[in-house]
Amino acid sequence: MKQFVYIILLVISFISASTVISFSETRAFAGLRPIADSNELLKNMNAAKKLITLPLNHIETKTSEHFKYAIMLNLPVELIENLDLFRFIGEWHGTRYLFGGTTKKGIDCSAFTQRLISDVYCKKMHRVVAPQYSQCKPVSKDEMKQGDLVFFETFMPGLSHVGLYLGNNKFVHAASSKGVCIDDLNNTYYKKAYRKSGRFLE
Repeated sequence: MKQFVYIILLVISFISASTVISFSETRAFAGLRPIADSNELLKNMNAAKKLITLPLNHIETKTSEHFKYAIMLNLPVELIENLDLFRFIGEWHGTRYLFGGTTKKGIDCSAFTQRLISDVYCKKMHRVVAPQYSQCKPVSKDEMKQGDLVFFETFMPGLSHVGLYLGNNKFVHAASSKGVCIDDLNNTYYKKAYRKSGRFLE
């Protein structure tokens, strides 16, 4: 019975519903590809099982949107609570990077975090990276939670890049090479460039 439930949940996480994007869009957005054979299907089922830690009677409260983002971020589905955050990411995902840009025609890292925090958390943040950190309470890397800001030293000395932490070492940012995307703090480049993290003050 449980295996049947897992299969159903895996299927609905990829099938478009009235509030969910299509399978092809989901696959492209989440960085997934079509399932080639039974071994890969089994592998994906096992991955889906790891994402489902809620009691079965609570799973019905989660939509296919929750499961889509859980798979995309490799997070337990119960951590996907703030759908406004993930919808914002979905709307901006792929927007090209433009230094000084503030719109969907092109945006830079600090403008992206400023807009995200304004639209999702209804807080005002500075436009520039270093002043954004001044609005935060410092937190250690081990203490970070979803919504914290992560700061990097990249193209110039000092804090020069910023993103927003999502959980499971993932963060969303406007990268100069890829535009708005989700990356991993364990990535060699970002692991070396990471400097600080902070929780914006209430």
